[in-house]
Amino acid sequence: MEDLKMKILQPVFFSALDLYGHIPYFRGKGRLLFWLLQLLKSNGPLPIRLPDQSRILLTQQRPEALTCLWLGMDHPKFAKVYWQVLCALPAGHSVIDAGAHIGYYALMAAHRLQQAGAGVVFAFEPHPINFADLQRNQQLNNMNNLIPIQSAISDQTAKVILFSGSSSVEPSLKQIPSHSTSYEVECTTLDDFIGSRSEAKIGLVKLDVEGAELPALYGARKLIERDKPHIIYEELEERCRLFGYSIKDLRGFLESLGYKIYPIVDKSIVKDKPFVDNALAVHKSQDLAFLSLI
Repeated sequence: MEDLKMKILQPVFFSALDLYGHIPYFRGKGRLLFWLLQLLKSNGPLPIRLPDQSRILLTQQRPEALTCLWLGMDHPKFAKVYWQVLCALPAGHSVIDAGAHIGYYALMAAHRLQQAGAGVVFAFEPHPINFADLQRNQQLNNMNNLIPIQSAISDQTAKVILFSGSSSVEPSLKQIPSHSTSYEVECTTLDDFIGSRSEAKIGLVKLDVEGAELPALYGARKLIERDKPHIIYEELEERCRLFGYSIKDLRGFLESLGYKIYPIVDKSIVKDKPFVDNALAVHKSQDLAFLSLI
């Protein structure tokens, strides 16, 4: 009975959210939605607008994170650049999303590839709670070209320990003070994964692996040299240091493979100040027409 009631009320709720969403942003706009989610003890799904104004459905265990995505305030410049890179991919190319979390960017990529008529998204997420949300979001949106894979990405294929906070925030292969939980998970290299899928031509690799970006790139060298994909990735010095390298080392490795680095300047949600924690790497042989956005 409750499920039936939700199916009846959902279109009304979505329509009201759409109307509310078209109101220009003001401080506290997300608070009403956040309170409503808490009151209903709900984790969604919510309708989330993509850059082309189409809509996907997302569910998330943390209402504050879901509210942020609904507001379009989760790294808006990054999302815009990511979308433009997707739109520039040649027909038939596929996408790898390593550290897919609940699937927002993986679903964005799957939606765009459906528009283009070909290609798949390989979405890697090792954390069991996040992976469950990723699977549910894939099913909610009927994205058959999105393939969820419960695995970490690094420079080895083995079982590893994944550390996490109590609410699945910032899971990492290295432990930090806020981590209170750990899981044994599968880990693979992108070269090992793609080795058995040689028919897949990779046009974009997204890396958000909480400091393991350089090890992940080491484990993807053959793929990178073969397909020369665009690489959009996180750059946070303190997380790099946990793995024994620096952003300079990370950029140096990419540059040694013929890539040029373009930092993505976003703004802080709280203080509205510019900051850089992501970058786009483009091989010197690739088309740079979309880079005017950065």
